[in-house]
Amino acid sequence: MRLASNTYKAWIDTLIGKAVLIAITAVVAFLVASNQLVLAMAVAAAPLGIGFVLAVLGNPYFGFYALFAYTFIMFMPGRVLGTDLPVGIGAELLTVLVLMSALLRKKVQQQKIDGFVRQPVSIMLIIYTAYLLVEFFNPNMRSMSGLIFYYRKVLAFLLIYYIAYLLLDDLPKIVRFFKFWLIMCVLAGLYACKQQWFDFFGFETRWLMSDPHKVKLYYQGGMFRKMSFLSDPAASGILLGYTAVIALVLSQFKPFAAYKRWLYFACAAMVLGAVYSGTRTSYIVIAIGVSIYILMNFQQKRTLIFTGVSLLALAFILFGPVNNAAINRVRTLMNGTNDASLKVRDENRELIRPYMLVASYGWRIGYKWGRRRTIQSRA
Repeated sequence: MRLASNTYKAWIDTLIGKAVLIAITAVVAFLVASNQLVLAMAVAAAPLGIGFVLAVLGNPYFGFYALFAYTFIMFMPGRVLGTDLPVGIGAELLTVLVLMSALLRKKVQQQKIDGFVRQPVSIMLIIYTAYLLVEFFNPNMRSMSGLIFYYRKVLAFLLIYYIAYLLLDDLPKIVRFFKFWLIMCVLAGLYACKQQWFDFFGFETRWLMSDPHKVKLYYQGGMFRKMSFLSDPAASGILLGYTAVIALVLSQFKPFAAYKRWLYFACAAMVLGAVYSGTRTSYIVIAIGVSIYILMNFQQKRTLIFTGVSLLALAFILFGPVNNAAINRVRTLMNGTNDASLKVRDENRELIRPYMLVASYGWRIGYKWGRRRTIQSRA
């Protein structure tokens, strides 16, 4: 990163660099006078963008952490401006930039490439990515737009996984990255608590109320589901749910005794954020994660104490004399087959089953089914 900073300063000191800055200043002044504020801000940010690109190319670790942080907050500008921005393209471009930086900075030996392709997770991801390539030749496909959109996301995920394999190649780097991950998740949990306790900001309320369909999805059980600064309540709840389980498990081991209070605080913030998201999958993730930990360490005294406290907390949540929208949302897990959401899923499954029997290869990845009568006619 220091090399990139020195290169940027050296470029600014040149005649061409000064001329570019003067031109940018003149363009920004003209756009402001023309009341084109958004475009003026974009042009003014151009030098910062150049510096950022040089910083990423100079230090792949800086780019990797910047990419991780960006994926957390990239939906906030659209909510502030009240419009949907192509933030996904930014993440994909940054992914490619970080990959270039990692390949340029680290000499990738053939042994490391061989080691990557032999990993079980790598094999599964490569097989899945190859399967999606086969979907391009699906005779039932009417349009490739949805498949291309989805394939871009899968390919970006594979590249991020490869970048992590290249950069996080020893334990101290993995620990440092996990600390950063935990901090970002705690901030997300605290922001969700803010949304629950002190309501949304004005721009968030305007963004939410601008779409009746969005209101219908977010307002469940007498409360608005909280998405924090992430993309949606489902993503927020699931991410905070499994990270809370990790923090809770780590707090029970001696090597992390010095961080026990911090891990308890982090776990509480993330559990609350997951609960306020109204995502019942996150509740199940937390319950299963805690259950597996208990089963694997049941012979230890601290696990028995932890089990007792967990059961008391669960009993209070499910049967306690509390009438709270968030708690009531958790209690809907007890509805079983009587749950309205589950009934809708069962109906959809029965609806699509006849078609899957005659066309098990499907239509294509990324296709939106549309009206039910269209599905029924094809079935």
